[in-house]
Amino acid sequence: MNVIPKLTKFLRVLGVKKMEANKENDNLLEKLIWIADAPMFIDDVLLGQFYDAIVMPHAKVEDGIIVEFSEQDIKNIQNFFSGQVGGKFDPGKLLASFSSLTGLPSIEMNAELKGERTTELSTTRDSKHSYKVSLIESPQRQLVQLIAFYIADFPNRIFLVDDPSGEEWRKPEVIKEVPRQLVFLDLPGIDELPKSGLKEIQFIPTALELTNGGVKLLFDKLHAESGETPPEYNELKDISGDKKLEGLKEAHKKYWEWFSENYRSKVAMKVVEEGVGQNKIQWIDYRLPVSNDGTTLHLHICPRGRYDVGTFAYKLIKRGSKHGLRVIGTMKSGPDMNVLAIYEK
Repeated sequence: MNVIPKLTKFLRVLGVKKMEANKENDNLLEKLIWIADAPMFIDDVLLGQFYDAIVMPHAKVEDGIIVEFSEQDIKNIQNFFSGQVGGKFDPGKLLASFSSLTGLPSIEMNAELKGERTTELSTTRDSKHSYKVSLIESPQRQLVQLIAFYIADFPNRIFLVDDPSGEEWRKPEVIKEVPRQLVFLDLPGIDELPKSGLKEIQFIPTALELTNGGVKLLFDKLHAESGETPPEYNELKDISGDKKLEGLKEAHKKYWEWFSENYRSKVAMKVVEEGVGQNKIQWIDYRLPVSNDGTTLHLHICPRGRYDVGTFAYKLIKRGSKHGLRVIGTMKSGPDMNVLAIYEK
């Protein structure tokens, strides 16, 4: 069963009118079909802000709208559809059809019959059937619409990365272009590693802030199996000019390379769990090696106290390294990624 045309239609219903059905769009949609799933994590605040900045919706319905149908309206509609609506009037089905035809977002029905039939001077007044229609709005739908908007207007700012070691998606000049690139980072599981060029996926926890305001460093607690402690970072204060910049880059790689060489997922998981304790995470950062030469991507994730510690300890570090993950985010200099959503494989 080919689900791509259905997904294309779904994206159009969400309001992206300019997206045309063509081979390029279908290829993108086919590669992104996994977004039709419940995410392991989604940052509704960051996503909402980014959605407003890029899509710029014209309005937002807070309390819903009232739709009324008279008895005569219902008869006219039933006659028009010649039985397609069915023997009994179903406002839910009708409004759902109306929604898909007009491009309105999907709606949910809270139906309540109001009004009465009265007779005055042999004139019959129709009873009114009033229905409150509320727009279904969720971070997942905003994400899908944001993706559709990028496909329609900024396809060159979409990066599908199935090999993190590739450099194009993280070049400084690419990152600095506008609008911010939307990156879909496919992190391989153990069975996919041979084709990725990476020895394993590692989530090296670096720091976090708790919802009570306490900030904790985590990387300095990642000891090697031998008991060796992490090295001190060399700031190269005695070098200046261009050589200092290049020297800093190499020192930076070498520094994080130690953590990669001595990485143990169980230890990383335990460090996060102990760092959080009985509290909740406001934000948490990781270093993700994206090549075998020490190059890392900085991941910034903001659960804002809405997820338990297991999401960012066991699910991300342990299970994610074994089975792989799909990460959606926007890029900033570093390279650094603001994570919008994470999906399990």
